[in-house]
Amino acid sequence: MNLDRFLDRSEHDSFERACQKYPDRAIRLRDDRLARTLPFSVASVDWYSRGRWVLPEHGKHRDSGMPVAIGTEGQSVRPASFLNYAVGDYYIQDAGSLLPIALLDPKPGEWICDLCAAPGGKASAILESMCGEGLLVANESIRSRIDVLQFMLSRTGHANFITSSHDPEDLAELLPETFDAVLVDAPCSGQMLVAKEKRSTNAWTPSQIDHSAKRQHRILDAAIQLVRPGGRIVYSTCTFSEEENEFQMARVQSLYPDCFKPLRAPELSAWSSPAQEGCYRLWPHRDRCAGGFAGGLLRTEKPLDIASTHKTKPRRNDQHPRGHHKSERSAIDELHTYGVFSAEVESRMWNSGLYVGSSPVWQLLDRRPWLGIPSLSLFNKGNRWLPSHALALLRRQYFQPHQSQDLSMELATRFVAGEAIQQATDSMTRIDEPQATGWIVASWQSQSIGWAKSTANRWNNHLPAWAVQNNISLADP
Repeated sequence: MNLDRFLDRSEHDSFERACQKYPDRAIRLRDDRLARTLPFSVASVDWYSRGRWVLPEHGKHRDSGMPVAIGTEGQSVRPASFLNYAVGDYYIQDAGSLLPIALLDPKPGEWICDLCAAPGGKASAILESMCGEGLLVANESIRSRIDVLQFMLSRTGHANFITSSHDPEDLAELLPETFDAVLVDAPCSGQMLVAKEKRSTNAWTPSQIDHSAKRQHRILDAAIQLVRPGGRIVYSTCTFSEEENEFQMARVQSLYPDCFKPLRAPELSAWSSPAQEGCYRLWPHRDRCAGGFAGGLLRTEKPLDIASTHKTKPRRNDQHPRGHHKSERSAIDELHTYGVFSAEVESRMWNSGLYVGSSPVWQLLDRRPWLGIPSLSLFNKGNRWLPSHALALLRRQYFQPHQSQDLSMELATRFVAGEAIQQATDSMTRIDEPQATGWIVASWQSQSIGWAKSTANRWNNHLPAWAVQNNISLADP
């Protein structure tokens, strides 16, 4: 990479030093909890309204005018060690990864595809910005990563999403020109992750950069087919390599000069890339984060003439056939035993034509109005339907559980770590309030944690294993 194209020579040394240091910690506040009191001090992230820097325990808020030392801020605070994180008040996210969300600028009512969505940081930010209106298809081609993606989306409390697991080329065949906006957070060499020890120094080698760039070509070629005329596509990476960033945007525009033009964002002009219009960069020595790249393209009304590389349509052997099964109708009935749905959700359970389970993406082809129940609102265990974790986390404008109860900080900490709660004389494990038996949503400070099955003297914990794993730092602060 030719740094001289981007940085003055006087900055080269500070850039290289910053690439070896762990970046300042940051979080993204949940959209409906901006006024919630946090257990640590924060300062605003300039390029994203809900982004916050985590200040050290002895630090001062940036708005106070006190100087802040780069590379030291927030390192004495562990945001994942607080119950506020377990109940979804914020998402822990490098501030650089908020740049593509700012460029994408998701809006309520849009149809949006996050093509490489796991683990779900950007996808959940998109979903919150949509305010429950429209539809997010969060796609992840690696099936083993779907659970964590589902969990992160469920934490938003919104219902208007579907998770899918398709190769980008297959998804382009299934849903051509369907989306108002497409995000491609592409697999890359990961040069920004070296300081976090999530990548080796091989990330800087020409062979690794070339390998990543070729894979990005294929993903982008599929992604541009998903966006409708008049829509937009945002491409992002966690690498500094120009071959994986600006060159990718320039390549699409050179191949389809009448179909795409740069996506300009005046509010991000302070971070504009000098190498390509419509591209934006963050730098670790300037911006306190690991770094970031985002480039955007607007699709014009010109037809996009791309010859299909597929000889046959993608296989749908992992999808349900059309129509409602008797078991699915019983599942809808079963949902009502756990709580009450809003009138809007209730009216669309059947009219939407979508399934309660993992909804078939190919049913979206007619772009019908959609407000779904999150995928896997119920899951089948043997011959029983059980409530999903996503159902417990739904916002109260969508779903009111029949039974819920707030836990003390002590009990809530035990519960999020996966422990059962005994109704015993031991004050450390006792639930003082009388409680009916059956399914109940456990909460802390009125924010849902998950389902428990209450008996006469015990709460059995029904948090899924991947939710407990996400909260593991609470057990070892």
